Amino acid sequence: MKFIVTGGASIKNNLGDQAMIFTLIEFLRRKYDDVEITVFDEDAYFSKELVNNFNFKILPDIPMIHKIKKINRILYLLYKLLGKGVRFSNDIEEEIIREYETCDYIFQIAGFGLSSQMEYKNVLSRLWDLAYAKKLKKKITMLPQSIGPFDYSGFKKILFSHYLRKLINYPDFVLCREKMGRDILMDFGCAKAEIEYDIVVSRPNKLDYAFIGRYEKRKPPEYDIDKEKDVVLVPNFRFLNHIGLEELCGIYKEIISECIRITNGKVYIFNHEMKDDRDLSYAIYERFSNDNRVILIDSGFDCLDVEEFFKNFAMGIATRWHSYVHMIRTGLPAVIIGWAEKYLETASDFKQMDNLFDIRRLTNEKDILQAVKRVYNNRADIAGKIVERENEIKKTFCLERITKHIAREE
Repeated sequence: MKFIVTGGASIKNNLGDQAMIFTLIEFLRRKYDDVEITVFDEDAYFSKELVNNFNFKILPDIPMIHKIKKINRILYLLYKLLGKGVRFSNDIEEEIIREYETCDYIFQIAGFGLSSQMEYKNVLSRLWDLAYAKKLKKKITMLPQSIGPFDYSGFKKILFSHYLRKLINYPDFVLCREKMGRDILMDFGCAKAEIEYDIVVSRPNKLDYAFIGRYEKRKPPEYDIDKEKDVVLVPNFRFLNHIGLEELCGIYKEIISECIRITNGKVYIFNHEMKDDRDLSYAIYERFSNDNRVILIDSGFDCLDVEEFFKNFAMGIATRWHSYVHMIRTGLPAVIIGWAEKYLETASDFKQMDNLFDIRRLTNEKDILQAVKRVYNNRADIAGKIVERENEIKKTFCLERITKHIAREE
């Protein structure tokens, strides 16, 4: 079997994307004795340490101009006229197209691809993944992802709505991580939309390096962490879409100071989305440059290490969603601050709504500080409930039924 993994996820720059991709690849390698896997990831392709050390092929995603050329002649001419799009050498582009044309099945693994909260060109790219698969008569599954809202107007609304209605019923599976996403797609005529847990949340086993390959076989850095006192905090640059940098850093500073005051321990600022969150992580850290109780962790970890690392802490402050997922998998109690539906529905599932805050509607920062104290003082009870619910969710792993469906279709 020959599989393609596409969807805009980044192995190199996003530990959440990395965890989803590795989870899928590990499962496919456990499931099939003879399997070829190609991941479309431009950032990883141009990082030779990644390309040369994993046991799957990495290529850039197919250029949008090629997708459009196959989909709509008028859009193609307009796209060329505007001079838009990334191009690679002829050899690379021919290899990318050859992989598409010879594959047996495509998995779209976009964590948050279809939403007006994301860049419009990336939203269209995810839709045109479906259009290109349909044109080539390739089977495709949309793995669990967050979807919506679709607050478009004018030409953007017309173009998006047309292609969504035309394409959304083509995949074998259209899996939404949240009820909101399923309901929105159903309003657009999607008969296949269903709710399914994120494959990292529901993955039943611990990731095994042997099924993935791991660059440099390295060990992550070691830190002297006190499990009864120390806190891990994960920043999120997307909050800057809703709040200014100084105000945001001020909120993080108050949270960190409160953690230190309550626990008498240290706070580790953990850069979970390595590229995009870096500047914000440093900006927060600079507020504590002379305080050795605040430590910045900017590199040295991949998703295979993160779960083990998070086990060392007393509690977490999760503002990056997949960091919350990694905390869930370790049973780590957390205060959660979010900006999208996925935070709300996940916290609700784990009975943690009292400890969830929406940065878009934050009215009283003191409530977060009270939640820090509440979570720390009740961490053992919260951890037990998280583990219990997570064990139930692990029984629902959707890749089992997807691969059974693929086998029936062969």
